[in-house]
Amino acid sequence: MCGLTALSACAPGASSLPAPGGAAASSGNALQTQAKGGAGGGGGGVAPAGGGAAAGGSVVGGLTVPPSTTDAASWFVSIPDPVTATCSSANIDFDCLQNTTKGGIPLATTRSTSVLIYNISKKTPLQVSSATFGGANASDFSISPAELQTLLATSVPANKRQAELVHVAFTPSASGVRTATLALVSNAGTALVTLTGTGLPDRPVMSLGSGTLTFIPTSAPDNLQIANLGGKSLSLNGISIIGANPASFQIDVANHGLSNCFEGELIGPLSFCNIAVGLAPGAPVPSTATFRIVTNDPLNPETDITLNLTP
Repeated sequence: MCGLTALSACAPGASSLPAPGGAAASSGNALQTQAKGGAGGGGGGVAPAGGGAAAGGSVVGGLTVPPSTTDAASWFVSIPDPVTATCSSANIDFDCLQNTTKGGIPLATTRSTSVLIYNISKKTPLQVSSATFGGANASDFSISPAELQTLLATSVPANKRQAELVHVAFTPSASGVRTATLALVSNAGTALVTLTGTGLPDRPVMSLGSGTLTFIPTSAPDNLQIANLGGKSLSLNGISIIGANPASFQIDVANHGLSNCFEGELIGPLSFCNIAVGLAPGAPVPSTATFRIVTNDPLNPETDITLNLTP
């Protein structure tokens, strides 16, 4: 019986292909990372079934694919590299795709990536018979009906370094981490592709660092970052300094004036702006005040930072 490994491959009597470049794939986990550099390019892959392809491989579309070395049905499923090494262990992490903003996406929006299914048999055409999603949040992941119909109707010829392309989409229906498994079945066996992605909360979420700023008379302004960790736009409805000695402090330019916050600004999901708070000229010692941000975050409409000036 096939188990859920990082990218599992099961076929009677089948063995994992050696990884491109010569390292053998570990038993029970055929996940392989393509060699980088030159024309090889990024991308990861799995040898779901078939036997004994030699090390190395032909470069196809920027991906190093094992060469055809077996007559029996044999395939290679190529998956995208994550954007960083700190992503999850899932085969496809939609929070970490190349050329996207790292992190989750708002509910009911879609992010997609490509999967290439190569035929690496010398003599046997490859025929995918089913592609189905299972697991905890299977309905959040999909392949378009048109692409699925094409995939199931296409016979990938042998010994021609050809592949079938499908796009896997993630559309979160609820906030939090969402997971599923894509099961690809063909005449070469079964490949299980683990999937994960995050749905952002269906509201703006205000984030603003430290709760207290303490200055001495020679202190430079402190730079702050107002971030939106939610899936709806955050509106900066008010930016002010209040309290016992508001005239002792002032709002300053941050980050050389780039992406500075201002009242009325809308901050999109997983976006931020910069702001600085410092001392006003001639501020008396001691002084205290409160830096207040008012937003449309329904759970945190007012965010305060205490300002202290000490000797």
